[in-house]
Amino acid sequence: MGAVVVVAGAVALGIGTSGESTGSSARGRDAPPTPLNAQPAAGPRWAADQAFGATAYFLAHYELPNGRVVRWDQGADTVSEGEAYAMLLSVAAGDRRRFDAAWYWTRAHLRQPDGLLAWHWANGAITSSEPAADADVDTAYALELASTRLHEPGDLAAAEAMASAIAGNETASSPTGRVLAAGPWAVGPPAYVDPSYASPSELGSLARLPGEAQSYAALAAGTRALVEQDMGPDTLPPDWVQVTGSAPVDVAPQGNRADDRYGFDAVRVPIRWGASCNSSDRQAVAALWPVLGPAALRGHATVDLGLRRGEDQGRGAVRSPVGLVAAAASGWAAGHRDRALALLSRAEALDRARPTYYSSAWVALGRVFFETSRLGTCPAWST
Repeated sequence: MGAVVVVAGAVALGIGTSGESTGSSARGRDAPPTPLNAQPAAGPRWAADQAFGATAYFLAHYELPNGRVVRWDQGADTVSEGEAYAMLLSVAAGDRRRFDAAWYWTRAHLRQPDGLLAWHWANGAITSSEPAADADVDTAYALELASTRLHEPGDLAAAEAMASAIAGNETASSPTGRVLAAGPWAVGPPAYVDPSYASPSELGSLARLPGEAQSYAALAAGTRALVEQDMGPDTLPPDWVQVTGSAPVDVAPQGNRADDRYGFDAVRVPIRWGASCNSSDRQAVAALWPVLGPAALRGHATVDLGLRRGEDQGRGAVRSPVGLVAAAASGWAAGHRDRALALLSRAEALDRARPTYYSSAWVALGRVFFETSRLGTCPAWST
C-alpha cells in the first residue's frame, strides 16, 4: 500500500521553511499603527479598501525601493517566497512600479540557470541556491496575471519560461498522479511534498499558458487528489508529507509526534484552497471549520496544532495572525462569512500590534483573496 508519511521540517531535509517569528519588527521606525476596527465588512467597496490597506502595509514595510523584500524580524534576509508575495500583491494593487522592482531584483539576484529561483539570500549573496516550488509557482502565476492586469505582454513569456522550468524540475509521480514536489531536491523517489506550496487554482491557471495545458492540468488534478486526503472534519493538513509506493495513497504519519503538526507551512493550505473558484476545493476547506473555527473564535492557539481532533494542542501550539487567516478561510468556505471577515480583521489588528513579515504577507493575501477578485479568486461578494 502506498503511503503519505508526515516528515520532519524542511531544515532537516536541507531546505528552509516559512517559519514565523514571534518577535516584533526589527526596524525601530516601523512603529505599529493603531489597530483597525475589528468589525465585519459592510460591503464590497469597504472590503476592497481593507484589502488594499493590508496590501499597502506589506509593500511599504517589507519591499525596499529596489524590489528586495526584507524579513526584518528574521535577520533582514530575503527568501524567494517573499519576492513572489510582493509580486502578487503588486498585481492586486495595480502597482506596476512595485511589481517591476520586485521582478527585476528577483531576476538579478535569485534566478538560476534552469529558470527557477534560489530560495535564500542574505548579506549580499545567495546562501542556498535550492529552489522552493511555492515561490516558483507563485512567481509564475503573478507574471501570468501581470501580463493582462498590468498590461505588459513581456510578462507572459517570463511566466511561460518559469512554468516550463517548474514542470521539468519540480514535479514527481505519486499514486494520485503527477504532483508538485517541494523543489528539485524533492522529486525522489521518495518524493517530498509540502501541501501548502500551491493551490489547484494556480496550477489550473498556469495550464492556460501556451504549451502547458496537458502538464499543468495533470499536475493540478494529482496535487488536488493528494492534498484532499489530508483534509477533513477530524484531520488537519500536515506541513510535509513523503510520498511512497504505487498503490492508492494512505495517510500514515510516522516518526516523532513533534513532526506531525499543522504548522506555519500547513496553515497556508486553507487560505489557498478556500479562495479557489472550484466548489470541491472550497468544500474540502469548509470541512476544517469544526476544528479551526471554535479555537479561533475563542482566542485559542491556531498554529502548530496536532493533526487529529482531540490531540493535545498545548505542546508548542501558538496564537498567530496567519492562523486566524486560515480559520477565516475555512469559515468563509463553510458559509460563515461575517465570522470569517471578523477573523480577518482580528488577524490584521494582531499583526499590526506585533508585525512580522510572514503574518503581514498572509493577512494581505487573505484579504485580497477573500475580499476582492484581483488575484483570480472568488470573493464572498461574488458568490
